[in-house]
Amino acid sequence: MKKLLRNPFLLIISLFAVVLLTITSATLAKYYTEKEINNNQTTADKFYFTVDILGDTNTDDSLNKTFNLYGEGEKVFSFKVQNFFDSFRITESVITYSVSLTCSDNEYTPTLTPSSGNYSFTDSKEAQSNNFDLTLPYGYKDNTTVIVDITSTSPYTKQLSLVFVLHTYDYEVSYYIEDTAKSPYASLVITSYVDIPVGKLVVDWSLINVVDGVNKNLLQVDTSNPYLLDNIDGVLTLQTNKPAVGTYMTSFVNTIAINGGEAIKINFFKSDASLDYTKSQVIIDDVDGTYTITLN
Repeated sequence: MKKLLRNPFLLIISLFAVVLLTITSATLAKYYTEKEINNNQTTADKFYFTVDILGDTNTDDSLNKTFNLYGEGEKVFSFKVQNFFDSFRITESVITYSVSLTCSDNEYTPTLTPSSGNYSFTDSKEAQSNNFDLTLPYGYKDNTTVIVDITSTSPYTKQLSLVFVLHTYDYEVSYYIEDTAKSPYASLVITSYVDIPVGKLVVDWSLINVVDGVNKNLLQVDTSNPYLLDNIDGVLTLQTNKPAVGTYMTSFVNTIAINGGEAIKINFFKSDASLDYTKSQVIIDDVDGTYTITLN
């Protein structure tokens, strides 16, 4: 052994092998450490704490939801806090969480049953849930906001929020049509309890005017109505709602904002006066901030 070490060439090779082994060991250690960290991060994804009406709360925008409730009568809203998303995704560790209730109006008193406080789910492989009832009694002011916050504290922190906006009216937007079989025009009456900005009300009657793929002049809106006209430098035009060349109008958007509590009337001329387009009240919900009335 002493003779081998006296050989300079063999000594260099031995030292090189030691250095290579050291680098390789460090690299492998780093790999397995990172792999272990990644596995630990994966286990964090197994935290399936949510509220039934929120569904899978994996993204920031899924952690809260706003509910608009209409009418002045008492309302009861039920929800479940749960330790699972579905039967395959269940949190197996202990979950502790709190539930709190706040209201924008200090003179109004909603109640939560069970009451605000601290709760938990046991360490289990079974799906568990706790039921809550939010009671919103009669007597709230318009736009009163009630917020229920559900916040987990263990094993991870996660806040879920249910926001309830209370309205004293029964709906936001509705319409009806006044007409008779002998009238040359039908009147569309739109009532709104909310402010509708320019371009956020759409009236579409393509189901009437387009027959077998052909655009016909069966029903035409009164284009002199100011809610269809643009005011450009003091001159009223029809630029926004101008139909395509060679076609008839089948829809329009409002070019004047409609104020909450306001009702407007828009006439439609009929090519066949014997037809009756009368329609009783229809309530319209907003979709992404736009109200669409479809005439048929």
